[in-house]
Amino acid sequence: MGAIRFIKTFAFAALANLIIQNGGAQAESHVPPAPPPMTGATPPPPPPPITEREMKVFITSNGTVDGPFNKAQLEAKIASGQLNRTTLVWIEGMTDWAAAATVPTVAPLLATAPPPATFDAQGFQVGTWESTGSGPLPDGSQAQFSENMTFRADGTVSGFGSISSQQTYGTFVMNLSSTGTWKVQAKTENSYILSLTLTITGTSRVGPPTVETASDSILLTVVDRNTVASPDGHRRYRIGN
Repeated sequence: MGAIRFIKTFAFAALANLIIQNGGAQAESHVPPAPPPMTGATPPPPPPPITEREMKVFITSNGTVDGPFNKAQLEAKIASGQLNRTTLVWIEGMTDWAAAATVPTVAPLLATAPPPATFDAQGFQVGTWESTGSGPLPDGSQAQFSENMTFRADGTVSGFGSISSQQTYGTFVMNLSSTGTWKVQAKTENSYILSLTLTITGTSRVGPPTVETASDSILLTVVDRNTVASPDGHRRYRIGN
C-alpha cells in the first residue's frame, strides 16, 4: 500500500515504511520641601501598597481557572504547594497567562516557597497509555489509528494497536503489536523526551506479516497527571498504572 507516516503515536512514529518533528547614574533633581506637620492630630499611616490592598490574582491549574485571590490567600496557596513558581497566573492588564515567578506583583510572594521538586519523568511515564486519532495517507485518504502501550519500571514496553483506511477495494486494516525498550530525558519541570526502540509486527489480510525494528524519540508535555501532549497537540491518556 506504500508508506504512511503516523507521527502521532508512541510506538509507530518510527515505522514510516512498515505500512503504507537599573542601574546607571541618576541625574540630580530639585527636591520639593516636606509638607508642613499636621497640628492637633497624629498623621495617619501611609496607604498599603497596591499589591497588598488591591491584589486580585487568578490562577489556572489542570484546565480550570480559580480566583481572584488577594495577598493573604496567595500566601496560603504557596504554603500549601498549590501555587509555585511555574503556576500560570493572570492579573488585570496582562495580555496572557504567565508563570507566577515572572509576574512582578506575585514573584516577591514566592521568596518563601519551597524549591520545585525534581520532575521524575521516568516514574511519570510508567503505566499504560492510550491514544487514538487519524492521519493522512500519501494518496490523500485518511487513516484511523489506535494504540495501547504499557511502560514498565524496568525499561521494557509492549503494546498493540491498529491502523485502518478506506481503499478502493474496501477497508484496509493492519493490526500492530510491539515489544521493546524505552527511556526518558527530562527537559523542563513538565516536559520530557521519550525514546523508544521497538520491534513491531504488522498483520493484515493483504500480504504476509511484516516485522521491523525501529527507534524514535518524541517530546511530550505534561498536561495533568494522566495526560501528555506532543508538539502537534495530539494527546495520550493514562488508563492504568
